[in-house]
Amino acid sequence: MAEQLKVSRGSVSTNARMLVGIGFIEKVTVPGDRQDYYQLSDAPFLRMIDGYLQRMRHMQTIVETADRKIPAQFADTKNRLQQMRHFYREAVLSNELLLAQLSESPDSRN
Repeated sequence: MAEQLKVSRGSVSTNARMLVGIGFIEKVTVPGDRQDYYQLSDAPFLRMIDGYLQRMRHMQTIVETADRKIPAQFADTKNRLQQMRHFYREAVLSNELLLAQLSESPDSRN
């Protein structure tokens, strides 16, 4: 692949790991072969959205915890945290809806 794309093997490896991490591709093994092989995941776009949702929920928890721990006298900070809480709440809700809608669609598996 590196030769075909005219990039370093390290770059291919780094980007392959990133694509595995977001659920777009998955590593597969070939019996008797130690080389790494990859294939497109089943429902890659659904898996990408699901991974995004997991990261968003994690950030939402961090922001909510920070907001609870910041004293009220830090009004500017509390205001920014409230804005972030609103953003993450709405982002999670809209992406959960998108994931549910796409999961119901027969075309979503491709």
